[in-house]
Amino acid sequence: MKFLLTMLCTVSSVLCFAQKDPIKYGDVPLEDLKMTTYPLDSSASAVVLADYGQSTLKYNQNTGFSILFERILRIKILTKDGLDWATVSVPLYHDGSTDEKLTSLRATTYNLENGKVVETKLKGDGTFNEKLSENLDIAKFTLPNVRQGSVIDVSYKVTSEFLFNFQDWDFQRTIPTRWSEYRTNIPEFYHYEKYQQEKENPFKSKERLYPVDFGSPIEKLYQCKITIPDGYVLEELPGPRVVKLGNNAAKYTYAIAQTGNVLNLTSQLVILNSLFPQTEYADLREFYDIIVAKQAEQIVIKKKG
Repeated sequence: MKFLLTMLCTVSSVLCFAQKDPIKYGDVPLEDLKMTTYPLDSSASAVVLADYGQSTLKYNQNTGFSILFERILRIKILTKDGLDWATVSVPLYHDGSTDEKLTSLRATTYNLENGKVVETKLKGDGTFNEKLSENLDIAKFTLPNVRQGSVIDVSYKVTSEFLFNFQDWDFQRTIPTRWSEYRTNIPEFYHYEKYQQEKENPFKSKERLYPVDFGSPIEKLYQCKITIPDGYVLEELPGPRVVKLGNNAAKYTYAIAQTGNVLNLTSQLVILNSLFPQTEYADLREFYDIIVAKQAEQIVIKKKG
């Protein structure tokens, strides 16, 4: 039995204990349905009433480790300009024959009609997928019967075998957020740290007509430690890598070493030039291609015997 770890997933100890969920799917207060404007921002077209997510690292003796992500999202539509918020997107990562799975989807629109609460549920065939990149799809669905004054309530789960891919979380949007909370439940031998990883090359176009302006020099340093659980052995380990741009304009360093059952990883990106002319764009784009590929490499750990 094997499981995979990508780089840059660990550093500080995090352990969450069982707590009561702050909201319950389907339990929409009447005062939220009656709301016509958001008191803290009267110009808001919509407001996130509650957004609660939880990621749990689970272990199964037959399938190994996986991440279970659970979410409840509730949004109030205040004006016609807010109707776009009735479309919800769920990112799903995949690699080869392994993919993240969206399950337990429930979505309901609540309207107040003649003083009565009317519920309209999303049908089972209401979800479709869009391909965003080579390894990322977006599952989308639009809630039915949404209009000015509606409250939408969404609940779903995502199961993932990609232990590096904890779901991203946006505490702020272009509309106000009344409540946002994200929890993690992680075994004691794992240590995760929040960071910004280069999952995709930011320079997608093959050509560029204008200089690239970073605004200022950049340095990103990730120092990580992974403890291999008892009963498991290391099977594959990525090699070191150093990549430089001309005139030392930028440098990326990747190194990983094993001491006993502990892996120590260092990844450093340094960009000294804040401005790159368009004549150097191709080199800069290739530089980021190398970084993305390196950070996507995996550690393979298998069970003994």
